[in-house]
Amino acid sequence: MEATYVEATAALPDADEFKLSTAWYESFKQYRELVQSPISKPNRDEIVKLVAKLKAIAWHVDQLRLFSPNEELDDINTSDLKFLLVTFLLAETVASEPDMEKRLGAVKTAMVFWKMFGQQCERLGVAHAEDLAALARDEDSLPQAKKREEKIARFRRSKEFDDKCAYYFAKKRRDVGDEFQWGSYGGTFDEEMERELILSLLRSSVIKSIENMDSAQRELPMLEMLAARGGLNAPPPKMPPPEPTEPWVMRIRNKAELDQLYRQQVFQPSIPLPTMTLAEAAEYEMADMRRRQELEEQKK
Repeated sequence: MEATYVEATAALPDADEFKLSTAWYESFKQYRELVQSPISKPNRDEIVKLVAKLKAIAWHVDQLRLFSPNEELDDINTSDLKFLLVTFLLAETVASEPDMEKRLGAVKTAMVFWKMFGQQCERLGVAHAEDLAALARDEDSLPQAKKREEKIARFRRSKEFDDKCAYYFAKKRRDVGDEFQWGSYGGTFDEEMERELILSLLRSSVIKSIENMDSAQRELPMLEMLAARGGLNAPPPKMPPPEPTEPWVMRIRNKAELDQLYRQQVFQPSIPLPTMTLAEAAEYEMADMRRRQELEEQKK
């Protein structure tokens, strides 16, 4: 955890709720430009930087304990509510990985984030029950007719939420000047409207997570086959590659396992952690020194 602390504080030094909001403002704008509405193919270096910043935000949100397990949706301050979107933004940004050699791992990681986002929304009752149930399902065992019925219903809800978001963003842009300046009010745009904007974003994001999970599950076999062949530029195999195993994400069966996977992806350090304390290391060094001295004595 110490290495994770170093990385998170390096990305967002001395982060309090104010600085966290500033980092969120920058990250959300960058997400919209790079991932949600890209003009051109995403720049991988920028994607990597955005993922690092979003992970740092997630780390600080956890450390500041902005969300309590005992809280209900109405108990969460509007100023904090936007941070529930961090996990979704992480999923979308990671899933935009353009390097095919790294895409398999990125898609698997994104699937964990989408699932975790759904679990967070389910706990607070943010989204429609059918959407949360669809996102929680590991296997699509619904009959085709039911699947089509749910998809149509989701499309209608998604359009409603997206229209609300567009309306509130446009209104905030007119009244405040910057639609992404969270916590700023003016004209007739007030806190209640901002809260409704964030809730609409959350509900729309749950639906997008369902669709993107479905796309990812269809993409996984191809990526696994590509990895089994040795990568995109590997020569054609002499023998047919082995059949891919069951998609990894299908083995996520409970909330505790999902939470552990999420924490491994967000909070794991990118540098090795020490496996012993300083005292243990010193004791080991002393024992090793004594062993070498004994060997030298035996040689005399």
